[in-house]
Amino acid sequence: MNRILIAAIATAAFGAPALAADLPVKAPPFVQVMTYNWTGFYIGGNVGGAWQNGSTETPSGVFLTTFPGQAFPLATGSRSGFTGGGQVGYNWQAGATVFGLEADFNYLGLGSRSVNTTFPGATFFGSGAPPNTLTYNVGRENFFGTVRGRIGYAWDRVLMYVTGGLAYGSSSTNSVTYTSTTPPTVYATFQGSSSNSVGWTLGAGLEYAIGNGWSVKGEYLYVDLNSRNRTLLPTTVIGTPATGASFADSGGDRLSIARVGLNYRFGGPVVAKY
Repeated sequence: MNRILIAAIATAAFGAPALAADLPVKAPPFVQVMTYNWTGFYIGGNVGGAWQNGSTETPSGVFLTTFPGQAFPLATGSRSGFTGGGQVGYNWQAGATVFGLEADFNYLGLGSRSVNTTFPGATFFGSGAPPNTLTYNVGRENFFGTVRGRIGYAWDRVLMYVTGGLAYGSSSTNSVTYTSTTPPTVYATFQGSSSNSVGWTLGAGLEYAIGNGWSVKGEYLYVDLNSRNRTLLPTTVIGTPATGASFADSGGDRLSIARVGLNYRFGGPVVAKY
């Protein structure tokens, strides 16, 4: 009897692992993880604000052939306004690094402004009453655009980037008026034309993919349109058509742009299986 019991126990002990090996093993659950990929062509729009602070204009010229003019530095002060436009671009992602190229074109609503500069005792045009007030009317800024490279780092749907490249813009007509205060007499007026400028831009932004190809972004750009030179043509000198007079205008437009945008990217997220 004892021999039979011992044999049964031994059989159970050595046979259990083999029996367990024959049982089906449950596989771990399949996990599917979606990771966003920023590669692709995109198009979108933007709105925001623009402001200008501390730009200067320096006029000079010859107002009559017998009376050389003199230069008066003018601080144009600050102004702000609305901006809005559209952009197109392409991203290419390698690992977590995203490279891109973007171009945009934007309306720029910085209104015109006037700056007065007073100066003592200068006598122009042979008159005994010195024209001691110069009123410089700066025209409105019409538009600006950029062509920029972008490089950023992506955390799935979040992309942080820096950007920089070429900038260009246009401003409308300027004018200059010389007057005396006693008696109040307009001695000369000069009218300019619209001008185009080319410069550079540098900035940074944060973009978030909200799904189905759409993303939202916030962006800051510093735009320096460099100096430009314009010649303002005279219209009148002491009430009569001017002869031999000129007015040279040299200055620069430096802008700060803060805006938000919405992009649609042609493509979709990559599905990775783990």
